[in-house]
Amino acid sequence: MGNYLLTIDLGTEKTLKQFKSGLAQACTILNDDTIKCWGDGTYGAIRSGSSDHIGDGNEEMGDSLAALELGRLQFL
Repeated sequence: MGNYLLTIDLGTEKTLKQFKSGLAQACTILNDDTIKCWGDGTYGAIRSGSSDHIGDGNEEMGDSLAALELGRLQFL
């Protein structure tokens, strides 16, 4: 931990306002009020419209991680 704990790339000039995580998913509200989620997408758990795992491969985080449409959120 400490200095060895990696930071999460949320995107260019994106900073965290709020964060929520579950057993295998995480979501954040960013400084521009967009929402990004990543983790185990089984059964649509991260509301991305896909059941893929997101954030465990190359080019899946940061600017590559799309913001969610607010109409898909049901828990915030």
